[in-house]
Amino acid sequence: MMFLLLGLFVLLDLVAANKPAPILFLIQSQEGTFHQGIAERTKTSILKQWEKFVPSHVMNPPKVMLTTELEDSSLHERAWTYTPLFNLLADELEDNQDIDWVGILNENTEISIQALGQYASQSKGKLNPRDEYYFMGKSLKDESPTIIHHFHVNSEKKTVLYPDPEPGMFLSRKLVLDLRGKKKSGADFHIDPQFEFADLVLTELGVSLTHVEELCSKEPKKSGKMCITYPRQEYKCLKNKDLDGLKEMLDSVYVITNTCEKYHETRIPVIQKTWSDLFPNLHFISEKVDDQIPTEVLPHTINTETGYCNKTRTFLDRFMEEKDFPWLLITDDDTIIS
Repeated sequence: MMFLLLGLFVLLDLVAANKPAPILFLIQSQEGTFHQGIAERTKTSILKQWEKFVPSHVMNPPKVMLTTELEDSSLHERAWTYTPLFNLLADELEDNQDIDWVGILNENTEISIQALGQYASQSKGKLNPRDEYYFMGKSLKDESPTIIHHFHVNSEKKTVLYPDPEPGMFLSRKLVLDLRGKKKSGADFHIDPQFEFADLVLTELGVSLTHVEELCSKEPKKSGKMCITYPRQEYKCLKNKDLDGLKEMLDSVYVITNTCEKYHETRIPVIQKTWSDLFPNLHFISEKVDDQIPTEVLPHTINTETGYCNKTRTFLDRFMEEKDFPWLLITDDDTIIS
């Protein structure tokens, strides 16, 4: 496997002794001990593998950054939309002329340095990240318009392929540098950042996502299947037969369902017939009191054509008044829960 890893170095003309790593990793992390711990495990895995397979006299380990540890604290809450990161990433590349690739990973993305080296060896002579745009990931495509993608309609003229975030994505040096200062037009409103980022790259630079089969959506089960990345499963689901565990979990959730008078007699009955009995702490919030449901009215729960910022803040405030619940679940009145 060492020879496969050396393919990465040969590919990038970095065979001289003790050269900097040709790749920078950025891990999307979140505040809090749970998520921070997951991101730290990803970082540790990368560095331990590199130490094991890449001799220090051949190449230094790569720089691995967590978004929650960036010097510019304003990026901590904006990094999830990707675009605010590219000024910083471009600065990093300009400060280090040896970096040819940036890997943006999810907090739970497991990466195989061996598989990465093998892929680089197979791609030897085919990629020129300093002069060409490369946007690589596990591609997804909408079969029909969807609200979270702003009802975009794919066509022969424009089809947006967007990355599955859990296997991560890889961008060439030239692409990162030319993304500096780019941002989506119109309102600064984000729903699905992977789609919106892919749309931006396609619109601004004419670059579509390249599908890489070796970026896997699940941990490989078959021997011989090469996965450069895959998402680690950081938790286990409760089994149906664990009735006490299921009850404890459901009892620990404070549920707020956002509705309005228009749907009191149509959507709410569907919830009541399907999943409402699962949650003993379910609250329907509306702009009108309806004792038959019943609904509650909170400040700022007026109906709006776009955006629910005031409503959501009110829901959060209401939840914070409760002291006995570790979890909050906010649903719409057309949400179905399995």
